[in-house]
Amino acid sequence: MKCTLLVGQKTQSWMSREEKVVFSGNYNSTNLFFSSVKKAKQAAALADVDCFRVMEVSGEYDRYNYSDDPLYETADITAYWKKSKKDKEDRDKDMNRKVEAINKLSDILDVTELKLENGSVVKIVFTKGEYLYNRALSHNLRGYVKVIIKREGRVVRDMFWASDYIKRDGRVMIKKFKEDFYYKFGVNVEDMPEDFDYKKFLVDIQKGQKSWEKKLRDI
Repeated sequence: MKCTLLVGQKTQSWMSREEKVVFSGNYNSTNLFFSSVKKAKQAAALADVDCFRVMEVSGEYDRYNYSDDPLYETADITAYWKKSKKDKEDRDKDMNRKVEAINKLSDILDVTELKLENGSVVKIVFTKGEYLYNRALSHNLRGYVKVIIKREGRVVRDMFWASDYIKRDGRVMIKKFKEDFYYKFGVNVEDMPEDFDYKKFLVDIQKGQKSWEKKLRDI
């Protein structure tokens, strides 16, 4: 049998008020090889290394994988990975609970109305699709809240994003929004109330989407 020594990297724990230095989850290879675990441990002791792993190597190039089970590791490393595994399992359990709870909700989250000068009504419908969670693809929930525009019982726009008209610095492209209004809402600008606040309308839709997405994430 042939083995090598990996030295565990230790850093200051930001969670500890005592500023304790602990194993960080990373290693430094040593390129030192031994014929037994005992000799590897003796070398670690001579070098005053108290956080390490002994890994079996094989093949012409003495290869090993960090994910392989070690021949030996110090207790702090064992505790770190045990906690890491439990944290992942707990998170997966909680995220799957969230997904189940969210998907039990009605797809229609909220409806607001925009009344026009001619008496007709445009409905702004906040909806959600199916939410998913797969840690192999993402550590976060997959899903979003979208806005559907309806007028006189029919869908005018099956997906409207207020963010298309709001720049990163918060400026609202009102002129462009007015130009696109009929295309997006099926409404002529002249049918809008004279005192209609286009900026507030867009900002409120964007805030509504973000608010609902946060509510769903926080379930």
